[in-house]
Parts: sequence; C-alpha cells; structure tokens
Amino acid sequence: MSDFRTMHVTDYASAYEGAFIRQLRMLDEEIRTRGGRPSSLVLTRKALEQPWAETLRRDGWELRELPAGSTRPQRRVAAAIADAARELQPDVMHVHFGTYDGSARLAVRRLRQALGEDAPRLAWHYRTALETTIEERALTRRLKDLLKYGRAGQDVDRFFAVTHALADEVVARGAAADRTHGIVAGCDTDIFRRDIAIRMRVRGDLALEPDDVLLLHMGWMWHRKGGDLLAEAMRTLEGSSAPGGGRIVACSIGAPEDAVLGSVRRLPMTDRVHEYHQASDIFISASRSEGFGNGLVEAMACENVAIAATAAGQIETFANLPGVSPIPVGSSAAIAASVRSLLERRAMWPALGAANRAHVLEHHSMRRWARDMTDAYAALCPSTLARHDDPAVTGRTEVA
Repeated sequence: MSDFRTMHVTDYASAYEGAFIRQLRMLDEEIRTRGGRPSSLVLTRKALEQPWAETLRRDGWELRELPAGSTRPQRRVAAAIADAARELQPDVMHVHFGTYDGSARLAVRRLRQALGEDAPRLAWHYRTALETTIEERALTRRLKDLLKYGRAGQDVDRFFAVTHALADEVVARGAAADRTHGIVAGCDTDIFRRDIAIRMRVRGDLALEPDDVLLLHMGWMWHRKGGDLLAEAMRTLEGSSAPGGGRIVACSIGAPEDAVLGSVRRLPMTDRVHEYHQASDIFISASRSEGFGNGLVEAMACENVAIAATAAGQIETFANLPGVSPIPVGSSAAIAASVRSLLERRAMWPALGAANRAHVLEHHSMRRWARDMTDAYAALCPSTLARHDDPAVTGRTEVA
C-alpha cells in the first residue's frame, strides 16, 4: 500500500457540500484506488460544524482545526498548519481559494528547514477569475501580485487552476509558467442528470404550467454573475410568451435580497441545486468573469440548453456546441435576443440538450478531473503514487 496522503487547507465553510467538497471526495476515492491513505482536511471551526464534515470523518478523513485567517496573525495560522502537517505527514499540502496561501507557504518553509526533502510539496489552487484584466488592475495590486506569485511563489511546487484560461491569468499575475497547470474542473454527472419525476415535482412547487419556460441563473455573486443583466433582459422580454402561450419565468439561486430583481424570482441557496436544474429549461450564465462555470456545466449535464457569456474561463467548456448560445460579456440585450432565438427552436431542445450532456460526460466529468489531479500528484511525488495508466493501477500490461 502506498503511503501517499494529501492535506487540503481551505476556508470553505458553506452549509452545503457543494461542488468543491464533492470534488475532494472523488479525488480521495481516486487516490485510495491507487493505494493511497485517506485524505486530510485542515479547516475552520465553522466548517467543522457542518454536516458534510462529519460525513468526511465517517469516511476516514482526518480533520484538523485552523484559526480563522481574517482574525488571527499569519504566524499563528502557519503554526497550526505546520502542526497538522507534522502529525498527518502528507506528501502534498494543497491550498484552495487563496485565503491561506501565505500561511501555508510559511508553514512549508518551516517544515523544509526541519525535515528537508521529507517536507510536503506545496500546491496553490485557484477557482475564481479576476473581475478585471491584469492591465486594468491598479499598480499597487499588480505589485502585490508580483510579490505573491513571483517572489513568494518560488516556494510553490505547483499552481493549479480550474481552466486553462485561469492558469494563463495566474501566470500573468507572476507565477512561473512551468509550474502552472490548468486542470479543467468537472461536474458530478451522477447527480446532475435529467430526471422527469423531479422536474414535475419542482415545477409544481414553483407553480409553473407545462408550457412555461423557466430560465435559471446562479446569483450568489450578483454583479459578477450578471444578475443585473438578467433583470434588465427580463424587462425587455415583458409581454413575450413561450410557444404554446406559456410564460417566461426567471429565477436566480442565491440572489441577494437587496438586489434589484425586477421580475426575477429569488431562490434560496440550497444543496438541491440539481433539482432546480432538472426543473428548468434554459440556463443563463451572464458572468462578467468566470473561473469555471459550474452552473453552466451542471445545466448541460441535465440536458438543458443555455445562454453563456464569453468570459475567458467559460468558453472552453462550451465552444462550438449548438446547445449553448454564446453572447458578449455585459450585454442584457444579447440575453433577451438569445432567449427569443432559443424559444423559436424549442422543438430542437431535446436533441441539443442530449448533445450538451454527451459533451460534459466526455470532457467535464468530475471523475475525469479526479483522475487528472491524482496524475498531477503522481508527477509531484513519483515514488509514492502511480499514474492512472501505469500497469500497477490498470492491471494491464503493455503490448509491443
């Protein structure tokens, strides 16, 4: 059995497991299939109180508490990370979302001084794109980037990003190109799929008629996700109807209560997002910037058609698919026009939706992501973990 273990460090503390924890669980499953040890997770007290944390414990994960990064000196956070690493002895320390990048880097520097080559490899992982281009950032911000990614980043063994476009952004911020890799994120296609029974139940809960068309939007970051653009587009669509005389209804999951919603209905954040996808017809991804469009790919996996802004981190998930209508970033008029165009092609939705799911299954499954990430670990620690195509893993032997 391999001794390989990864230790994830994050400030993720949502009440719901969400795509992030599902990804880590599938990654852990892949590592275990290659003989590795159960993964470990260092996270805040708030996260430790969430139901999914107890589920991880039952599955054999080692969980350790981390001081909240925004309220504690970095040296205290670094000490907690280093203590956890000494106890858990991971091969890779994998830091997510950026909050603890500096603290983890300081912890690894201390561990390298004490342990030498036995210290864990350090990975920083990015999921969210900047809201502006590098050139539009203030000079002080760009200098901070160079200090972090260029100078402090010299201690980082790998920079990971959820799309190739986001990896390019990380390099532009100062990271070394030869240590920066885009490993395109994935969707849990077992959960996100078409389910007629769920569709009918949820549409009934939303008081939708059979001919009504439901537009679904993720609005938990209202401006970044273009919620204001959807609200403006709905004003343009007032008085329009779907084929058969049905209504056009727009809902935004997680939209803030103080946002100007207009006719857009606010839906609360939930761990049942897949049910809303299954009940909807058109997904609206109007993001001004995007690391990886989880909502878009999940909608495609549920065999829905979609309208998607051409944000850099999103294009590679849908380029040239006829079931996804591309629109310029920041255009409410384009959203309204694309809705009308899709309504005219409503008879084609089943075929377009099926093609969307097939594309996700081939290119964006979460299990494929877990395999590729484990291969990246194997490249970092070749003596402790085999690649997926190694005969020791596959059971196959190479034939000349």
